[in-house]
Amino acid sequence: MVAVGEVAGGGVRVRNERRTRLRNLHWNVNEAKNRARSALRHSEPTSSLRDSAVVADHPAPLLGLLSAGPLGAQCYEETCDPEGGGGNPPPPPPPPPPPPGRNIVFQHGLNGGSGTWGRMYNWLAPQFRFGRVLLPSLSPKARAQQVSDELVATVAGTGQTGFLAVGHSMGGLVSRRAAQQRPDLPRAGHGRGTPHLGAMLALLPRRTLEALLDQMWRDLYYGCPSSSADPGCFLAAVLYWYATAAVADWGQEQISPQVPAVQDLLPVQFASNPFLSNLNAATESFTRVGVQTYPRKRWVAFRYAGDNWHNPEEAWGGRKLAAYAGYAYGGFRFCQIIAALVGNANKFYWCTYVVDAMDFVDTSWDWMTAPNDALTDGIVQGSSQVYPRALFNYGIFGGDSHAGQPKSDRTRDRIAQAFDEWFHVPRP
Repeated sequence: MVAVGEVAGGGVRVRNERRTRLRNLHWNVNEAKNRARSALRHSEPTSSLRDSAVVADHPAPLLGLLSAGPLGAQCYEETCDPEGGGGNPPPPPPPPPPPPGRNIVFQHGLNGGSGTWGRMYNWLAPQFRFGRVLLPSLSPKARAQQVSDELVATVAGTGQTGFLAVGHSMGGLVSRRAAQQRPDLPRAGHGRGTPHLGAMLALLPRRTLEALLDQMWRDLYYGCPSSSADPGCFLAAVLYWYATAAVADWGQEQISPQVPAVQDLLPVQFASNPFLSNLNAATESFTRVGVQTYPRKRWVAFRYAGDNWHNPEEAWGGRKLAAYAGYAYGGFRFCQIIAALVGNANKFYWCTYVVDAMDFVDTSWDWMTAPNDALTDGIVQGSSQVYPRALFNYGIFGGDSHAGQPKSDRTRDRIAQAFDEWFHVPRP
């Protein structure tokens, strides 16, 4: 603001200017001062701030104008009160409350329980705002429809709705079925390692599967005095103790089924499976996202064995065991070459036997789980993992095996990405 005045005297005209710089710290509408300014403008229609007489004749209104501003009360000191009462300005309004957390249920698969998702939940809980969290332990070997009914009852028992269902393996099928039956309860589904079209492994009767696994172990362990005799003996022991019992649970007795759930895992292209056929034909109006994990096929049997008992990144986890198998195989291949060069027939025979036995393990496992599929997680063939009619499917190439998915940091990153992009789970 510029105030200008001129003073004449003694033949000399002096021009004075005063510049006032204003800073608006607070804005408040004051009707009383607005009326005073309006009355001032009507009473002095020809007056102007350029006329020094206005300043001289109306000092008080001008001071009020300077302090109040043209449209409302203004403050130029940190401790002023625009209403004229002195003191500090009123505090700002409180921030809006945070959005409510998202209800979520983590559903385990065949032979699983509440501990299946324990590590994953501990990772995700600090990153996202969850509401009600369920990690149920339902019938681990029952038919999928029965487990789905149990899940619906568990979720309904909370008295809340709008759950995001995250399922692993058969748990993905169970979650889908529950959301189809009661879309008001789980309103979103997120499956990983789920055999949407069935699993080739379910075609093998339990006795056949156990016999094949036993033969794989015996071939690799042949001639070993102990598991620590050489890398081949060690890997044979790991394969037997870590993988045989776990994989055999997928099988079924030909006469009296020990694992009823396997009936719902039969691949639809080779066997009658009413549950999967009806599941994939039903309408799904909820948000649907899938995650597929594709580790390298080579040595996936050892990867699965390690992940079944340890976390994937640990010393005895699947990543390390798959690497150990590769190193051992390369070592025995090198042994073949050296033995042939030096003419050591016994050593050449032994190293060749171990190499062939390791190839047999790899080939047999592939024949059991994904014979005509380029991708697999060690249990479920890659084509079956793709969620039909999903809004989006995330692929993890170079991921961990079927057993390691619920406790894998690579899976965690994809889940978090889906929570942000598709399910809009709030963050803290």
